[in-house]
Amino acid sequence: MKINRKFKFIVLLVFVFIISQLQIVPSYAKGYSKTKGNIKLDLCQSIKENKEKFKVNEEFTINYTIDPEDILKQNIVKESRKKEIVMVIDTSGSMGWNLEGNKCSNKEASRLGIVKKAANRFIDEFKNSNEDVKISLIEYASSAYIKSDLVDKSKFDSLKKKINKFQAGGGTNIGDGLRKAYYKLKNSSTKDAKKYIVLMTDGEATGYSYVYKNGIFEYLQENRKSYYYNDKDDLKRGYQYAKLICNDIFLDSSVNIDNFMIGFTKDSNRDKLKELANISDGTYREALNENDIDYVYNQIAESIKSDFSVNNVKFELNLPKGIKAVKVPENFQIKDQKVIGDLGSINYNFNSNKDKYISSSKKEFSISLKGAKEGKHDLKNTAFITYKDIDESAAKNFFSQSIKLNIGNSNNDNLINLELCQSIGENKQDYITNEEFMINYTINPMDVLRKNIDNSSNSKDKEIVMVIDTSGSMGWDLDGKEYSREPSRLNIVKKAANRFIDKFKDSDENVKISLIEYASKAYVKSDLVGKNGFGSLEKEINNFMAGGGTNIGDGLRKAYYKLKDSSNKEAKKYIVLMTDGEATAYSCIRNDKGYVYLQDDRDKNYYYNRYDNDFARGQKYAELISEMIASDTSIDINNFMIGFTKDSDVNKLKKIANICNGTYMKALNEKDIDNVYNQIAETIKADFSINNVKFELNLPKGIECVKSKLPENFEVNGQKVIGNLGSINYNLNSNEDKYISSSKKQFSISLKGTKEGSYDLKNTAFITYKDIDESEANKFFSQEIKLNIEAPYNNNILIIKQGIFVNKKNAKDTEEYITREKNNTIDIVDKYSSKLGILFNMNSNGKINLNVSVNKDSNKNVQIGLDENKIDLYKVDKNKKLILENQPIISKINDNIINIQSKNILSQGQYILIYEMTPNLNSNSINNLQIINEASFDKIKDSLKVNICKLPDLD
Repeated sequence: MKINRKFKFIVLLVFVFIISQLQIVPSYAKGYSKTKGNIKLDLCQSIKENKEKFKVNEEFTINYTIDPEDILKQNIVKESRKKEIVMVIDTSGSMGWNLEGNKCSNKEASRLGIVKKAANRFIDEFKNSNEDVKISLIEYASSAYIKSDLVDKSKFDSLKKKINKFQAGGGTNIGDGLRKAYYKLKNSSTKDAKKYIVLMTDGEATGYSYVYKNGIFEYLQENRKSYYYNDKDDLKRGYQYAKLICNDIFLDSSVNIDNFMIGFTKDSNRDKLKELANISDGTYREALNENDIDYVYNQIAESIKSDFSVNNVKFELNLPKGIKAVKVPENFQIKDQKVIGDLGSINYNFNSNKDKYISSSKKEFSISLKGAKEGKHDLKNTAFITYKDIDESAAKNFFSQSIKLNIGNSNNDNLINLELCQSIGENKQDYITNEEFMINYTINPMDVLRKNIDNSSNSKDKEIVMVIDTSGSMGWDLDGKEYSREPSRLNIVKKAANRFIDKFKDSDENVKISLIEYASKAYVKSDLVGKNGFGSLEKEINNFMAGGGTNIGDGLRKAYYKLKDSSNKEAKKYIVLMTDGEATAYSCIRNDKGYVYLQDDRDKNYYYNRYDNDFARGQKYAELISEMIASDTSIDINNFMIGFTKDSDVNKLKKIANICNGTYMKALNEKDIDNVYNQIAETIKADFSINNVKFELNLPKGIECVKSKLPENFEVNGQKVIGNLGSINYNLNSNEDKYISSSKKQFSISLKGTKEGSYDLKNTAFITYKDIDESEANKFFSQEIKLNIEAPYNNNILIIKQGIFVNKKNAKDTEEYITREKNNTIDIVDKYSSKLGILFNMNSNGKINLNVSVNKDSNKNVQIGLDENKIDLYKVDKNKKLILENQPIISKINDNIINIQSKNILSQGQYILIYEMTPNLNSNSINNLQIINEASFDKIKDSLKVNICKLPDLD
């Protein structure tokens, strides 16, 4: 018998080869439409952690995206919308078990009970389809039984009733189920229908069908009713038989069948079912529970309902030695250094508005990896997908983005992992010039394992010097009024500063605070004191009085030496300075060279300008002290500069902060100053922080920032948007043994397009900061944000005439194309289609945005049929001839109103828009009826009276 099968197979192969060489009939992918081009897919891979350095055995995640591009209508030749589906459902004995493979209790649903519901919902998916769908039903156990021939929608309920009567019992003869499904489709009289087999099983093939020919055993392959099948489980022959039938399906070039094989529950044999799917060029899908089986059936239904699909898309990742896969998605497998996955189908549907085939089957998944040993790697071109293109050619596309990895054992290799995301608020990409849109940015800090942090650098001892401005302007109110009943700036700051101190009273850390006030010069009001002395600090603050200049440099100088001279060298050190203005004073001494700025730690015997403001020297002195702090490598001080009220000079204070690697924060009112002091306290209290995180956006020419809507602490410099994002704080969660951050950053920037064109904001924005090891980090917002900026719609339009369109061959005047009565009235016949036209003049170049309201008053005695595919726009040339413009973008606002937009900019001149309407008067309408049609360009409106006349009753 083996010799006979081999001979038959060879003959079949030779026949297929000869036919293929004749090249009489072109071959296309199963179930696909022909195309003049190939499927184009955008493939992207990126690393979630947004870094390249990892420790050995530290996990990281690679994100993959497959984004199908649109396909132009002219590149697709439509096939028949007829579809035939055979559902093949396993009713073997194990289908009576529960999901865990045990006998069902009274309250538990059996596997078959779950599948019945999912199969019925699958049938319901096609009830409201606009396609001609027929479904056949086969159940199989030890053998297969056709429960229904191919029936249309009118009999779908009878299919569901039959499914609900299924009972579990017997073996699992997958081959027989496939055989009968194959012949059901092969023998169908509808040869141009797309054909599908959807088989599900909860196990593996244990049964087979056979006959005796001349006394010789032979697997059953032909279509016959009389045959034998085995009573006892035979895994080997069951699997062989199923493979043979799958091979028959694949080799039969007279019928193209798309196969879907569903493995249900953990007991289904994934490897064998995948092999069966592969042999028949089908798609394997796995479902472990009730939600899964519903989802899988739904996905298959979506694939079948689509205009065309690319099925059996497969993923493969070949990892370099030293990199191991840890976690993979469902339907994926790890085989040594390979990760293999089945991605199912990519479905396309026609969008008449865009005149394109569009796919919503964007694929997104992630794979977790780790470095098993030290080394450098690049994952560029290590992953790819395979599928059959529409022209039947084998396609193989690579993920070509570079992902560099540096696996090592250093203690602090890029420990801070930040997930950066940018998205467009309006969720669209088409805008007109000067139309504003919002870009949303999110910075989400990832957890840091405790073992990856060097705790020796995270001292619980902390020393803070509060430096508070008590200059004369601090006695004014927030608006700068010297004599006011409103609280003074100093009183507001006193409350905020006291609440800041209170934040550390209940801390489990050893915190000491010193207090300095400054005006024309600085005064140390308190040395560094612990919690027991916090009450005295608050009393000192409450005694502050406003008066004098603003010697920022002197306040910084004394704060610096207070921390430098501290005996606790392990303590983390902080300066928190606030001011309501800018530096107006400076400190100096006299030596043999004359007067020089004071930089040493003396508290007495120095000069300062007491009365006259000197902005230039005041700023220069503050910058000099700031530079002295930054250059001292023997001490690491974290500096915070608070600009309070609108009178504080943002640019000058930012400069001082930047010089000493500090963080500038702005507070305009009482609520702000409280919030800023609170944020600083949270940063100081954190186990560790990343300070001075900065944002930068480099806009392409043609895109501008809306300055009036910038976030706080942001500014615009030419095409750059720059912002200070403050700190990212981490605290230890001992239960999870991780450092966790609650410092998620979210902000938005308003932009507008000033020049027509296409733009992409991918990698135009980034953040900078210093990592824990002091290395400079630079991370980009890498998500695509595509923008199309177009000219605004033209409102300089005049509607000349509406009426019935007449296609005149030799029109001498444009208005001859449109006929109507003098009182803007036309007559049309009930139940007959009429072509109507709108003649309008464009006085300048631009786009149109036209609303056509048919039966504007929604008269209920008539229904109006509008064919969106029969709306055309013509330009009238100088010879009064009509020139067809590009198909406009058409969308229904509701049953009565259609919106028409031109795709391109139209030149000035006259145009005619033609549309067809078919009235249908209700049977109870005795007399003729008048309705109103209205055409409107923004505020420009024109009405047309339409009389609907009934034909006389000739009976």
